[in-house]
Amino acid sequence: MMAAARQKPQPWCGAPSPQTIGRAATRALYHELALCPKPGLVTLTDNGSHRDMDAQTFMRSLFALRGYFVAIAELGQQNADFAALERCGIQAEAHMLAATGGINTHRGAIFMLGLLCSAAGAVSGSGAPPSPARLRNTLRQRWGDALAARALRAPSLPGGLAAQRHGLRSAS
Repeated sequence: MMAAARQKPQPWCGAPSPQTIGRAATRALYHELALCPKPGLVTLTDNGSHRDMDAQTFMRSLFALRGYFVAIAELGQQNADFAALERCGIQAEAHMLAATGGINTHRGAIFMLGLLCSAAGAVSGSGAPPSPARLRNTLRQRWGDALAARALRAPSLPGGLAAQRHGLRSAS
């Protein structure tokens, strides 16, 4: 018996729901974990250069964050302000850290992918299908000023503090 051909993902028709957006974000993080080889980074088969985390750590994090991506897409759909998005992200980070025993597996994704989910929620709330241009314009129009102000804050996370100490740009 022949194996079933792998179905090609279909493009979104219409406006996706927050649940669809959240599932897509979670799947994206899983696919990033499954991508191999990634020298120095965690995959399903290798810890890379990390002694403190492995694929199971990432999977615990993914399960802890599933609801966050839906919730932040809903906030975007409800035209929430940046402070509400930030509170949601901080709560998601706490869930991630609880699930991973304090290991930062997805802090950057909580911020960046969360912003994309909120923009996708806002775009879908308008009835339009998401596109790169619509997502970018929504981010700029709705939260651009708040993001610019946030970029001026003094760093408080380890990566930002180390970058400041050495005169480098930070990823955090």
